[in-house]
Amino acid sequence: MDSETLMIAALAALASMVPLLGVCIWCMVRDRRHQRQAQADQRRWVLQRQLWDMERQIRDEGLTDEEREWTQQVRARQAEITREARRRLGLPEEEEPPA
Repeated sequence: MDSETLMIAALAALASMVPLLGVCIWCMVRDRRHQRQAQADQRRWVLQRQLWDMERQIRDEGLTDEEREWTQQVRARQAEITREARRRLGLPEEEEPPA
């Protein structure tokens, strides 16, 4: 093969890689965008959980001792049901939220 044929073959091989390179770059950009979105969603869920906990705390502050005790019993029973359901489904135990 002469040098001109080798040059054409090299350029053809390079040109055939361009679409693959484009797809690889597109996938990397898409994955990074999804990762940023997942991180933003996680931050929103953490803040939402904090908001719900604060709302519950404020509601509990307005309860009488009897109402507070009854509410705690209901929450404890619900936590037992949740743990049992997760166990039956073979799911790992959920971390207990701070009280």
